[in-house]
Order: sequence, then structure tokens, then C-alpha cells
Amino acid sequence: MKTAFESILEIKERKKKKAQSDLRACRMRVDQTLEALKQAKQKQVEFSAFVIAEQDRLYDEMETKLVGMEDIDLVKAQIGNLRARETQLFLEIGEAEKSVQEAQEKQAEAQKIFEAACLKETKFDDLVEMEKTQAAIEAQEKEDLSLEDFRPIDRLSF
Repeated sequence: MKTAFESILEIKERKKKKAQSDLRACRMRVDQTLEALKQAKQKQVEFSAFVIAEQDRLYDEMETKLVGMEDIDLVKAQIGNLRARETQLFLEIGEAEKSVQEAQEKQAEAQKIFEAACLKETKFDDLVEMEKTQAAIEAQEKEDLSLEDFRPIDRLSF
């Protein structure tokens, strides 16, 4: 049968393990969001280079032949679509940065909870040790008192 101290200690250990698990999950989430941010930035850089190359290609095509207003409007629309997509990629970077920040805040909160759980467990361990020490001292004093009752009487003292 478990003592009250053992049961409480077991609960504190479970809380600490849960806090540690939550912290690990938060760290993984931060890593995932950082990777997503990195990919979003890379995607934007690559697309920006593509936009410049595509613009140059479209303008070069127009310079090599006689084009009408419809062709010019079509090129403008294509460039507008490319710029709109580029803007969307910048917005995705902003959302990824926001996700990273939120994940880091949750990680910091989880870290505080874990540290608090560790501190509570340590304090309780210290309390249990003090109680065990006190119980041992009391047991020793009780034993000493019981031994005094059986102390031989010195015959010369009569």
C-alpha cells in the first residue's frame, strides 16, 4: 500500500512528465513553423526570379514582332497575374512568421510550466526527505527512551 507521500510524488512526477511532453511538442511545432517559413521564403525568392525572367521573355517577344493592343493587354494581364501571385507569396511569408511567433510563445509558456513542475517536484522531494529524517529521529529517540527503561541499576547507588 502506498503512503500519501508516495501517491503525491507519483502525481507530481506525472505532471512533470506531461509538462515535458507538452514542451517537446511545442519545440517540434516551432521547428515545423520555422521550416515552413524557410520554405515560403525560398518559394518567394524563386518565384521573384521567375517573374523577372518571364517579364523579360514577354517583353522580348513583343519587341521582335509587330503587336496589337490586344497582345499588349494580354502581356499586361499576364504580368499582373505574376505580380498578384508574388504578392500572395509575401502574404504567406507574413502568415508563416506569425505562426512562428505564436509557436515560440507557446513554447516559452510550456517551458515555464515544465520548470514550475520540476520545482514543485523538487520541493516535495525535499519535504519527503525532511519528513523521513524527522521520523527517523523520532524513532531513534523512542528507541533510546525504551532502552532507558531496561538500563541496569547500579547497585552501588543504594
